[in-house]
Amino acid sequence: DKFAGIFALPHLALSETTFHSSQQLLKRTLNKTIELQKNNPDALSNPWSSSPDTASNAAWTVPHCEYIAYLQQHPVPSPLGRTGYWSENSLTLDSIEDELRFPTGRSAPPPPPMQMSMLLFSPDCGFILESKGPPDYAPQEGLHLRGPKLEALFSTGRRYVLLYAFTLSAQLLFLVRQMKEASTPSTRSRISLYTVGMLAMGDGFAAITFMIVGMFLDGAWLTLVTTAFVALLAVSFFGMKFLLDVWSVQAPERRRQERQQQSAATATTAPSTTPAGFPIITAAGADTLPPPVTARTAANSGAMPIILPPDQDELTDAAANPTPPAAATDTATATRSDLGALYTRFYFILLLLVFLSLHATSWPPTLRSLYTTALSFLYLSFWT
Repeated sequence: DKFAGIFALPHLALSETTFHSSQQLLKRTLNKTIELQKNNPDALSNPWSSSPDTASNAAWTVPHCEYIAYLQQHPVPSPLGRTGYWSENSLTLDSIEDELRFPTGRSAPPPPPMQMSMLLFSPDCGFILESKGPPDYAPQEGLHLRGPKLEALFSTGRRYVLLYAFTLSAQLLFLVRQMKEASTPSTRSRISLYTVGMLAMGDGFAAITFMIVGMFLDGAWLTLVTTAFVALLAVSFFGMKFLLDVWSVQAPERRRQERQQQSAATATTAPSTTPAGFPIITAAGADTLPPPVTARTAANSGAMPIILPPDQDELTDAAANPTPPAAATDTATATRSDLGALYTRFYFILLLLVFLSLHATSWPPTLRSLYTTALSFLYLSFWT
């Protein structure tokens, strides 16, 4: 709207046919706009403005450049000949194009990259941008605008997503094997809770990310949703179950250690009530001096010692020190409460990370890079 706007549209036509067709469409649009302005006196003076929602004086407060872009597609080179072009063989290009748009599984040559030269002109800001490449420049300096077709890009993306799905499946098999190996309380007590939690967090983050991306990419929707289902299966049915199993074993042990520390601190700060100079009376009687050196020692009967497995000592301790029913009920209630809090905290942190990452896509590149690096560093810290 600063130089000619929509009125320059017919002058960009490439042939007489397109000129007349755009001219007829423009006349129809102009008639509708004029009728709208006659019926509505409050209509904009320039209905084709590039910023119709702002006032005329506010449009000049920030730099606002308008562009005209000219793109010229180059012939597709053929790898079969040194100087030949696939453009000369329309049947080959048609078969490649049909297989890309409507895949049937038949064998076809790999799609060649597309190449275009560009000229970008801004009449109001007064500059011209031109792509770099032959014949003005050597191919080593540039090849103009070059890249794959969108269907070929989606095909490559689907292969990488399938590779990620196979990796998730292998990870799921290893996780199930680890759950079988860590089926005893003594083994689960030695597993890092944070490691299992961060691995499950990564699977959940991948599942939600693939679901969100799949809603916007129709070409890879099925592959993305399938991979998201595998990741969701890994975190919901296996990762969270293993995390809760480890927590249910370590939480009572952690509470028992806290009670022992509190008891030790209380015993250290409490004054001694035993008068000095009196013997200490225990269940075995009065505390006496150690036996003389000439006392007989226990004879070795030659019996085979019994070595208990790692899990049997817990059963022996439980049998020797049975837990009162009231204490067992309180422990079970506290464990269920902790499990609910752990479940809620896990999914809350997961959703918070997802929304923060979505918001980070609009940050400046430096902040976005720092956030991505810090998040990756924290995730990969499970090795420690």
